[in-house]
Amino acid sequence: KTTLEKRKNELEAREYELSKKKNSFEGEIIKVEKSLDFDITKVKEEKEDLLKNVVFDQLYSVEQSIEMIEKEINELKKQREKMKGKLIDSRDPDVGNSLKSLEAKRQKTREENIQIQTDLKNIDMQLTNIYHPEKEKYNKQIKELEDEYAALRKEDVELNKKGKVKQNELRLMESKEVKFQKEYKDLFTRRTKFGDETRKIEFQIVQEEGKSRLITERMNDVSINRARIIGEMEGLNKEFEEFKGVELRRNVPLEKMKEDIRKFEKMLSDLGNVNLRALEVYESIEKEYQSIVEKTERLAREKEDVLQMMYEIETRKKDLFMETFNIIADHFTRIFSMLSTKGQALLELENKEDPLSEGVEIKVRLTGNKFLDIKSLSGGEKALAALAFIFAIQEHKPASFYLMDEVDAALDKKNSELLSKFIAKYADRAQYILISHNDQVITEANYIYGVSMQENGMSKVVSLRV
Repeated sequence: KTTLEKRKNELEAREYELSKKKNSFEGEIIKVEKSLDFDITKVKEEKEDLLKNVVFDQLYSVEQSIEMIEKEINELKKQREKMKGKLIDSRDPDVGNSLKSLEAKRQKTREENIQIQTDLKNIDMQLTNIYHPEKEKYNKQIKELEDEYAALRKEDVELNKKGKVKQNELRLMESKEVKFQKEYKDLFTRRTKFGDETRKIEFQIVQEEGKSRLITERMNDVSINRARIIGEMEGLNKEFEEFKGVELRRNVPLEKMKEDIRKFEKMLSDLGNVNLRALEVYESIEKEYQSIVEKTERLAREKEDVLQMMYEIETRKKDLFMETFNIIADHFTRIFSMLSTKGQALLELENKEDPLSEGVEIKVRLTGNKFLDIKSLSGGEKALAALAFIFAIQEHKPASFYLMDEVDAALDKKNSELLSKFIAKYADRAQYILISHNDQVITEANYIYGVSMQENGMSKVVSLRV
C-alpha cells in the first residue's frame, strides 16, 4: 500500500509539473507576442498589406506613366520626322513655329522623364534598403514564431497524451489501492484477532509462571521445613539417647500414676533448693540453639544453591555433550564414507530425551535401505566403524599421538590401502604408531621398525626410513 501511495504521489507530482510547464510555455508565447507588440494573425495581415503597399501601387503607376510617355515620345518622333519632311518641302514659317513648339515640348518631356527616372531610382533604393530588409525581418520572425508555435503545439499534444496515460495509470493504481485497502483491512482484522489470542496466551503464561513460582516457593518452604524437622528430630533423638532402652509403661491405672507422681514430687523436694543459675544456663543454651537453627537455615539455603548449581551444571553438561555429539556424528559419517566405499554409517543416541542416562549406538547401512547395529557387522566392517569413530574424535579434539595394534587385521586390500592413505593424511597433525603385517599399510609409513626373536630369546629391532 505504501509503495502504491508513493507511486501515486509521484504521478500526481509529474502531472502537476507537466501542467505547470504547459502553462509556462503558453505564458512565454503571450509574453513574446506582447514584447513584439503583434500576434501571428496580425503579422500575417501586415505581410499581406506589405504586398499591397502604396509604394508598389506608385511604382505600378509610374511604370504606366513611363509607358505612356514613351508611346507619346514615339508618336512625337514620328510627327517630327513627318514635320521635317513637310518643312523641307514647303519651308512654311508656321511649320517652323510648330517645330520650335514641339522641340520645347520634347525638352520638357525629357526633363519630366529624367525626373521620373530619378524618382524611380529613389523608389528602388527605398525598396532595396528599407522595405526588403524589413520584409525579410518580418518573414524571419513570422517563421520563427510559426516554428515555435508548432513545437509548442506538438509538445502540448504529447503532454496531453502523457496526461491521459498517467490518468489511466492513476485509475489503475487507485483500483489496486482499493484492493490493497481491502486486503490490508482483512490483515488488520487478522492481526487484531491474533493479538487478542496472543494476549490471552501471554496471560495464561503469566498465570502458569505465577503457579510455577508458587510451587517453587512451596517446594522451598517444604525443603526448609523438612530440614528444620530433621534438625529437631536429630535434637530429640540426641536428647532421648539417655533414655534409650527404657521400657515404656503402658496400661497403668490412674491411682498408680497419681501415687508415682506423689513419689516423684517427694523426690524433687528431697533434691533441695532450685539452682538460680539455671536461667543463665538456659539462656546460654537457647542462644546456642538459635545459632544452630540459623546455621541449619543457612545450610538449607546453601543446599538449595548447590542443587540449583548442580541443575545448571547438568543442563550445561547436556548442552556441551549434544554439541560435541553432533560434531563428532557429522565427522563420523563423513570419515566412514572415506574409509569404506560400500555403505553409510551414523551415530545415534539410545535415549534422545536424556542422552546422559544411556549410551551411543553405531548404525551402518551397507546394502539396501536398512541400517544394521554394529553387532551384526563383520570383523572388517566393525574395524572400519571403530576407526572412523576414532578419527571423528580426533577431528574434534586431536591427541598428540595414537597407538594402534593391528587394526587392519580384518581389512581387505582395498580398505587397507584407504586406511593407510587416510592415516598418512592425518600424520601431519599427530604421531601415529601402527603395529601391522600389511604391506599396504607399511608402504605409506615414514619409518618402519621390524622386531624379530633371536635364538637366545632376545628381541632384535631393525629400523628403516621410507
